[in-house]
Amino acid sequence: MKRNYYILLIIVFVCVYCTERIDSINGVTGHCESLFLKDGPSDRLCINNRFPDYSLNSLDTAGWKSCEFSTEEEVTYFEGAYLWSAFNPKYNENLSYKACGENIPSVVPPVRNFVKNTNNLHPSMKWNFTWGHYYILKRKIGNGAWQTVFTDSLLSYAYVNNNIPDTVYTDFTINLKNLEGYVWYAIYNKLWDSLSPASILVWPAIPQIDR
Repeated sequence: MKRNYYILLIIVFVCVYCTERIDSINGVTGHCESLFLKDGPSDRLCINNRFPDYSLNSLDTAGWKSCEFSTEEEVTYFEGAYLWSAFNPKYNENLSYKACGENIPSVVPPVRNFVKNTNNLHPSMKWNFTWGHYYILKRKIGNGAWQTVFTDSLLSYAYVNNNIPDTVYTDFTINLKNLEGYVWYAIYNKLWDSLSPASILVWPAIPQIDR
């Protein structure tokens, strides 16, 4: 009887291990807590290990441990995505404990470091990778309306790791040598249906007036 008990225990252990490995390979979120808790593993997904995909309900909740030895908290996927955007600048790394001691942002974090690229003929710009579901770039010529000129879909953790997002854009439809007036570009980070504050560039540079 005792021997059968140990055999059963081994089978359960192997099944749990294999399930976790398959989930890991297929990109399924891991758990924040150990598999061998007294009451079994947590059934909540772990924000530390996984950026919330666009297909998820943003108001559903997940587990998050801000620091290695902190108590696991319950956060919405929206809050988890904010944390990834604000505190994880790497597309090929997990959030882990990078937000340790930080507050959850109250708005969608903007795209990082939106700056001009060197190009004397066409407006060219670049930015640092920022976790989000979409990058949206809009253009305004003179007094005209803002129009979307570029959209990049990030959507999910697995998609980002298999398709490195673009972080450079050159507008070949605008010739700076023939430009009359100004042209503005605004880039947004989008999480589900919410946009970040805009980061804006303008060509040519507007002169600064001393006050």
